[in-house]
Amino acid sequence: MKIKKDTKVFLRYSLQNANGKIIEDKMNGDPIHYIHGSGRIWPILEDNVNGLEPGDKKQICISQETGFLEVNEEFICNVVIDEVSLATAKEIEMSTNINDNIEACNFPGCC
Repeated sequence: MKIKKDTKVFLRYSLQNANGKIIEDKMNGDPIHYIHGSGRIWPILEDNVNGLEPGDKKQICISQETGFLEVNEEFICNVVIDEVSLATAKEIEMSTNINDNIEACNFPGCC
């Protein structure tokens, strides 16, 4: 199944700066998950994984040129899609109505 609005997506990622320094690494642990289209992850990440399927990998550039006006350097986000499934009505409702289940994001531009 391809990632589209109202699918539940499980992915792993790593974030590094232009010098190769790892800022955050979620590649070896449990994948994060979210409901696609809910606005709960970085907009640039959500836009770039749209249409991907389990097993797909993508490298995403995060910079002022790609809409992150708050950053002063370029970052690379490597993403691996682990699982995609249809979200239930309850999961969709929870992702759009409950703010308490959002993990804090320390990266500039994250909603």
